[in-house]
Amino acid sequence: LERQGAIYMNRGLFPASIGTFKVSVIGVAGSVLRENLTFKSNEDALNQGQVYILDSLYTLTGTADIIEIRSTGAGVEFNLNIGDNLTITEPVIGINQTVTVTEVLDQPKAGETVELYRQAILNAIQLEPGGGSKSDYRQWSTDAQGVRLVYPYVQDVNTGNISLFVEATIVDST
Repeated sequence: LERQGAIYMNRGLFPASIGTFKVSVIGVAGSVLRENLTFKSNEDALNQGQVYILDSLYTLTGTADIIEIRSTGAGVEFNLNIGDNLTITEPVIGINQTVTVTEVLDQPKAGETVELYRQAILNAIQLEPGGGSKSDYRQWSTDAQGVRLVYPYVQDVNTGNISLFVEATIVDST
């Protein structure tokens, strides 16, 4: 199956991906968050009990401190919503132990299933390329993780413009 995928689509199965998030931190100016500091999602979070990590040292300014953390694992079970709270897993002097997600930079995605991969290979074999035809858009969409299929259509009033309806994979749907 992987050989057929390499031949017809020039790729293998999409692996699960990690997520990155921005969180707000409240604390005293000059307080330091060390590199590799870990955070655990609270019970009210979308996925409770998951662990996240800070990749670089950060010194608080005291006003509007935002840091970037990443999930320690891959897949949708590490997703967070804006407003979810996490707790620092060790005491840090001068810092409130609870942080809040303010932005989702990269949403973690589930790995591609064998069934979806097989269907994408079959579509690549069966759909004829045509210089921007509907089948081309369907084939090009297989390069995007989390996209199951696209439905391209042209509106009469927008000549030369293509609109796409994108169908997500079941595991990456929210």
